[in-house]
Amino acid sequence: MPLETLKRSLAKWPTSQDADPAQALFDLRDEISSDFDHASLVNVPGGRWAVVSKPLVTASRALFLVYSAESDAPNLATMVRERGEWRLQSLKFQCPGCFGTGELTGSSREENQPCYLCDATGWGAS
Repeated sequence: MPLETLKRSLAKWPTSQDADPAQALFDLRDEISSDFDHASLVNVPGGRWAVVSKPLVTASRALFLVYSAESDAPNLATMVRERGEWRLQSLKFQCPGCFGTGELTGSSREENQPCYLCDATGWGAS
């Protein structure tokens, strides 16, 4: 089940910005997908992680909302089915530029523009 894999991943997640990325990848090796987004490792919780949603599941993907104990901003955990097992593909914070909408609000003279921080996805930063 994707929730169990996600919980194992979050329990092994780095807790400091100073954590060695190579060590983190080694620790997470049994939980992450082959195309794991390494940029996710900069997402360090302020306290413990908490999964706060039921998954949105398709045939090969499951999405969860996850919060850090000391933050009001949601995080999106993406799980993928790989070789018959659920694996963590990414853990991205809600974009601080567009607040998850994917668009930057324009002035009265301009239309909304795609968010350049998250490539209009609403999650993470590129």
